[in-house]
Amino acid sequence: MGGVYLKLKELIEKANADLSFKEKIKGWDRVISFHITDDKEESCLIMTKDGEVSLEKGDVSTSDIIVTTDIESFNEIVKGSLKPSNAFLSGRLKVEGPIFDLIKLNSIFKVLL
Repeated sequence: MGGVYLKLKELIEKANADLSFKEKIKGWDRVISFHITDDKEESCLIMTKDGEVSLEKGDVSTSDIIVTTDIESFNEIVKGSLKPSNAFLSGRLKVEGPIFDLIKLNSIFKVLL
């Protein structure tokens, strides 16, 4: 499994251990795809259901929200040296989905990162 999958897995373990985070996403059941566009393209699906978060490798076509970025931007976001909102505004992070879900996703990034 690739580095993106492992880093997302680490973040999800953190999320599932945080009771306030679990309460924040309770009732927000979505499939979020993280698609990394580099030489070794990698896609991971994050599922939120009943206040729990899970992760698997998967196809972006089954997602409610699609997050696309390159590996460098992904790593900077995860390290905290690049805010997701700044990455989005600069075009380094692309997000597709309903506006309500995008707002919720941004609040989730704030908790996880």
